[in-house]
Amino acid sequence: MISTKMTVKPSEPVQEVPAEYVDYASKVSLNMSSDSAKAEVTVKTFIDGDTTHFFVPTDIMETGVLKARYLSINTPESTGKIEEYGKTASNFTREKLEAATSIIIESDDSNWNVDSTGDRHLVWVW
Repeated sequence: MISTKMTVKPSEPVQEVPAEYVDYASKVSLNMSSDSAKAEVTVKTFIDGDTTHFFVPTDIMETGVLKARYLSINTPESTGKIEEYGKTASNFTREKLEAATSIIIESDDSNWNVDSTGDRHLVWVW
């Protein structure tokens, strides 16, 4: 059996280099010619920072209302249980949607897909 002895020297402190900031959101744009489901909507009810109820055409939802959960957005809760920054996130979303001249919702594919609760639809909001 061969035995080797290793000597480990303490390493010098590593200086962290700040990562370059990249604004990925500004590089994304709505493609109206894609096959994904899309609709121009208006707000019925603001719920919180990542959920809004929209008025939609009745051919999309028979009730005329689509309960939307935003894709790729997860904000702290501000309904029922109030989490830190939940109200701030809710206010931010409300301000952006109230200032919008047009709101388009888009699904990931050609269907209006529901989330794990079965009550809300997963959408991108433009």
